[in-house]
Amino acid sequence: MNKKEMDEYLKMRIGVDEPFKFHCTQCGECCFNRNKEAILITAKDIFNISKSQGLTPVEAVKNYGLAYIGSESRLPIVRLKTVGLLQQCVLLKDNKCSVHDSKPAVCAMFPIGRMLNLNPEEFDGRKHKIEYLYVNPECGDDTETHTAREWLYRFGISLEDTFFVEWSQMISKLTPILQKAEKEFSEIMMKDLWDAIFSLLYLNYDIRQSFDSQFHSNSEKLMELMQIFSQHWSGKGHGGVTSISDKKAI
Repeated sequence: MNKKEMDEYLKMRIGVDEPFKFHCTQCGECCFNRNKEAILITAKDIFNISKSQGLTPVEAVKNYGLAYIGSESRLPIVRLKTVGLLQQCVLLKDNKCSVHDSKPAVCAMFPIGRMLNLNPEEFDGRKHKIEYLYVNPECGDDTETHTAREWLYRFGISLEDTFFVEWSQMISKLTPILQKAEKEFSEIMMKDLWDAIFSLLYLNYDIRQSFDSQFHSNSEKLMELMQIFSQHWSGKGHGGVTSISDKKAI
């Protein structure tokens, strides 16, 4: 994070009990992607949407997502599709979210964001700390006062979200491995690896079973794969079920 990014981050950082003003007027503006960052979704987001729509994760990604390789992380990433001239979220129907009760966490939390700080020197020796940000919504009005604690509780999101921590830690572990791998291995070998990671990260879930147990199982398999790969990559295909285009992250 450069100085400019750090300054912006410090301006947005908010304590869990620090008040902020925001009232959602259901204008739908936050569901349009004009000049905004892409809405990135996690494995849990895809699982929840899949379950609510009676789809497999593969079908959910095909219908609602766009998968590509992050320009910096070099990890498979999934974002929500946008449609039409106004680039509205594919899940927006009649100006309302069609999966409101199972919407992605980043949408449910808006205008609060979060990040995992992995620097133990900044918070009393603990291994990590979730930090919260207030992002200027540029919509709604300021007729209501909230705190991050109360706002997240309203949407059933824990302040110490175990999945968010584990997901963020996994991303931080995978990123340097993939950055190094691209310098050493062929395009074909990298495609096989990306497809295998993509499947384990996002798709290898049965919506009839518990998400948490499957996520932990997939995480173990993924880290085992990374250990094997870091030692030696055979170059044999892993048969990814969905291709991933190598695009820059938005």
